[in-house]
Amino acid sequence: MPTSTIPFEVLFEVSNDSPDATTLQSLRSDPDDEFESGGAIILLNAHESVSLVLNAGSTYHYVLKQNSRKAQILVKAWRDTQLKTTNIFEGQIQQDEYPMEGITIIPTSTTSNERH
Repeated sequence: MPTSTIPFEVLFEVSNDSPDATTLQSLRSDPDDEFESGGAIILLNAHESVSLVLNAGSTYHYVLKQNSRKAQILVKAWRDTQLKTTNIFEGQIQQDEYPMEGITIIPTSTTSNERH
């Protein structure tokens, strides 16, 4: 059966369902596949959300920060996907929950002196 090769877009919704402000920053990739900051930063106040339009099947890299906590997020989605900040920062992530959605979460240790 033939498959479609026409590119399409999906929505990646990040919801800050916590009482604390959160930032979402896109990471840029250098030629050696190392990731560095410098991309756009989105501030999500308590109970705000943002929907990002992504090319389906492409990999996107983000850092989610809240207070002194930080997590790197890799997204390669083939359908509309939602991510809630409380799942990331309050330890509610199930190992099999997000890979099915095309999201990989890499916890990053931070110090209490860091700010977003």
